[in-house]
Amino acid sequence: MTTLISDLIWPPALTVHSKGKRPPPTRLLQRQKKAIQICPDAEMGGICDTTGRATPNQVYQLFSRLMEDVDQNPYRWAYHGHDTFGLGVTNALHAYYAGG
Repeated sequence: MTTLISDLIWPPALTVHSKGKRPPPTRLLQRQKKAIQICPDAEMGGICDTTGRATPNQVYQLFSRLMEDVDQNPYRWAYHGHDTFGLGVTNALHAYYAGG
């Protein structure tokens, strides 16, 4: 059975909050590291763009940082995006290109 740590334990990193501010990627990286410590047997982590507002560059940069700072082989990353503004497929490809 695959254990999945989802980013649902923290507000999505790619979402703009009501005050128009986006949390810094370092916060997501810290939370993902903590999640791995809590559940060290997990095989996969998930990052969500629940509102579909992320740009391809944001997704690529975030997944690149995850691969550098948090990745633990054979740990894998999943991207769950929405196509609200027509960028869903492009964002998913950028997550893939970054190693996610």
